[in-house]
Amino acid sequence: DGSTPAMTFGKRGGNILRKGERRRSPRAPADVRAAIVLASGRSVPCRLRDLSTTGARLSVETVFGLPDEFELRFGRHVRRVEIIRRGVRSIAVRFR
Repeated sequence: DGSTPAMTFGKRGGNILRKGERRRSPRAPADVRAAIVLASGRSVPCRLRDLSTTGARLSVETVFGLPDEFELRFGRHVRRVEIIRRGVRSIAVRFR
């Protein structure tokens, strides 16, 4: 049928790859205003670009100065997150 066969991948094993997807929970596209809340209480605006049950991808003006962990607020949700990947103007976070 032309589909890519599933296979296990990763350090922990058991992850299933389908067409390059390595996440445990596939992310759904989103375009939601959000805020990064720093320990000082300062709020940094960002956009939530995709979302899953385990994490999200955010676009930010700059990744410079962002701590490894912070509070993320979007809609009525408040989640503690950890940065797992940094790009030039985006970050991937895991919910804690």
